[in-house]
Amino acid sequence: MVELVTVMVLLGILSAIMVPRMLSDPGMAGSAFRADILTALRYAQKTAVSHRRVVWATLNNNSLILQIATTNPAATDAAGACLGAPLPPPDNSSYSSTSATASYTTLPPPLALHFQPNGEITTDCTGATLANQTIVVTAANQNEPVINIVGVTGHVD
Repeated sequence: MVELVTVMVLLGILSAIMVPRMLSDPGMAGSAFRADILTALRYAQKTAVSHRRVVWATLNNNSLILQIATTNPAATDAAGACLGAPLPPPDNSSYSSTSATASYTTLPPPLALHFQPNGEITTDCTGATLANQTIVVTAANQNEPVINIVGVTGHVD
């Protein structure tokens, strides 16, 4: 019984010290944000193929918004932008990923990635220009993990 109480006290002390450090570590926030971006981009690609609609991810400095075309083929406005609606995640809430401590940039910088029904990733709604992008996720005190996008195969890594 004494050993059990001692182990519980030690676990309590360790958790009181380590949990706040893990939550405030910007490196962990960057890793979590990178994982969130990867998941969202893969979800967008799978949804485009399964629904046979164009799905696009709008990339801002520290946020990602997913949308799906309302018609097939995708309709565009006068400026050539896709017309669509927010793409709900599987739980039907509105999807938006943001981070206060991490951000990302794209090289070269597109405003949106368009996931075509055939699985390709393009930089335009019509599917004319394939995307071969590198997304660099940055956070303080962390090596910059890279997300590579291969337009012709639709692979996001």
